Amino acid sequence: MKKIKIAFFDIDGTLVDNDLDQELEMFARVPDSTKQALLNLREKGIETVIATGRNKMIVEDLAQKLKIESVITSNGQLVTHKGEDIYKKVLSSSMVEQIVEGLEERNLDYLIETPMHVYAKDGAGYEGDKATEITYLSKNELPENVLQFICKLDDREKLDLGIEEIMSEKVAPQIVNIHEKGFNKATGIKHMLELLGISAEEAIAFGDEENDQGMFQVVGYSVAMGQGNPVLKEQADFITKSVGEGGIFYACEELGLFS
Repeated sequence: MKKIKIAFFDIDGTLVDNDLDQELEMFARVPDSTKQALLNLREKGIETVIATGRNKMIVEDLAQKLKIESVITSNGQLVTHKGEDIYKKVLSSSMVEQIVEGLEERNLDYLIETPMHVYAKDGAGYEGDKATEITYLSKNELPENVLQFICKLDDREKLDLGIEEIMSEKVAPQIVNIHEKGFNKATGIKHMLELLGISAEEAIAFGDEENDQGMFQVVGYSVAMGQGNPVLKEQADFITKSVGEGGIFYACEELGLFS
C-alpha cells in the first residue's frame, strides 16, 4: 500500500455507532477509539475527511467536534474544503418535479435536501431522525438548489422511478437517497483529490453501506466495517471490526497508518 495522505470516512455505521441510543447526538455515538484514531492520523500528517450521504447542515457540528475541516455531503453532491464549497451539483427544476411526481404516485413520503436545509411537504409522514431539522413546505411549493431526495422504504427494497437520469442508493437498510446519475461520493472524492493534488493511490476510504461502493472504486485502499453491507464487503481490500468494537482504530493500526 502506497503511503496514505488522506482518509475518507462515512458517518453512519462507520464513524457513528447507530446501535447506540438514537436520542444521543452523533458525536456521543462516536467510539472513543475512533476519536483517538482520527487524532493519530492527523498527527501523522494524514488529512481526515467526512464523506456522507447526510446533509451539510447536519454534519457541520459533528465535523467541528471531531476537528475535521473538510466534508463531502449529500452523496458527493456538495464538497466543502475548510469551510469553502468547492463543488455543487443540483437537480434541475424539471427533474425535481419528475421525482416528486414519481414518489407521490407511489405514496412514498420523502425529504428534499438543499445545501443547508432539509425540507418536507406539510403533513408528510417521514420526518427524518433526531439530527434532522425539518423545514415544511406548502402543498405545491418546491425549494431551489435541490441536491437530492431522501425516501424511506421497507428493508432492502429497491426503488425505481423510471427516470433514466437519476439513481437511487441505499444509505441504510430502510433509507434511500435519490440524486442525479453519475454524481456520487466518488465524484466528490475526485474533486477533493484534484484540489489537494493527491493521487488516488494515496487515499483510503472507510464505509459500511451500498452508497460507499463508488468511493471504494476511486481510492487506493478501501476498508469495510465488520457489520457492513455484504455487497460492499466483497469489494473491500480490508474488512475490519464493527464500529462499536473499535473497527476504525483496529484497521488503522493493522494497516500501519499510525506508524
